[in-house]
Amino acid sequence: MKHLILWDIDGTILRSGGVAGESLRAAMTRTFGVITGAPFAYAGMTDRQILFNSYPDHDQAALLDQMPGFIDIYMEELSARREEYARRGGPMPGVREVLQHLQQTPDVLQTLLTGNIKDSARAKLSFFGLDHYLDIEIGAYGSDHHHRPALVPFAVQRAAARYGRTFSGQEIVVIGDTPNDVACGKANGARIIAVATGAFTSQQLREAGADAVLEDLTDTAIAVKIILGE
Repeated sequence: MKHLILWDIDGTILRSGGVAGESLRAAMTRTFGVITGAPFAYAGMTDRQILFNSYPDHDQAALLDQMPGFIDIYMEELSARREEYARRGGPMPGVREVLQHLQQTPDVLQTLLTGNIKDSARAKLSFFGLDHYLDIEIGAYGSDHHHRPALVPFAVQRAAARYGRTFSGQEIVVIGDTPNDVACGKANGARIIAVATGAFTSQQLREAGADAVLEDLTDTAIAVKIILGE
């Protein structure tokens, strides 16, 4: 295998129409009480970091101790909004075709690098029949660490354990829609493909240091060529 492709979800593979954030806030309120942190944008953040920022007056270790119960409640909230998610959100244009093409490409292994906890990542993709295109088990998630750049080694180690192949440097491709995705890739020496399908413009993503920027994924051939560095 020549490429380990690490996909972000929100703003890259899927648009949620605000449903994911509503589910997350409802679960936090049910688990930890009224949110005390000032409002902030979630884009590019891990769920752990969102939790810490939402409750700045709470001990972080104490918050993490309650994570199992929080995850159960979050999944309840997300599942209860499944129809609303389908109505207001959905796959980004062209993403299904790109995922399918890469899945069928020799020497390519694709998984997730996302701020979502693993359970919500799997659920979101399964809502739209996209989960089978990626090896979710070797991905890296917001449930692994709060700091996004720290997630890449989790995916690398899991890929090595499962496939006997250790990826490094430009063999790793990070695909995302925020400057945080770009910073994550840069911190790990990966190649970074940014897509301007989220809250940030192409110019902002270029200025952040992405190796390539796509407006969207609607042209499958071009998207695949750029992702694979051909």
